[in-house]
Amino acid sequence: MSNLLNPKAVIFFFTFIPQFIVTGQNTFLQILLFGFTLIFLGLIWLLFYVYSLIMFASGLPNHLFKAPSSE
Repeated sequence: MSNLLNPKAVIFFFTFIPQFIVTGQNTFLQILLFGFTLIFLGLIWLLFYVYSLIMFASGLPNHLFKAPSSE
């Protein structure tokens, strides 16, 4: 969602994706396929990132995550 308003991302996609569009075939479906591929790859990357952070955090000592006592 943040890339929709990012001008660098928009320029990148407008210059990068047309190289892979085959003329004479359904352009809309090709662009849709590329879009879903990018969404899927982005989702895989974010899931890997979150999993890595969870694994890192599980190795930290538990006293870092306890709420301070009110005493």
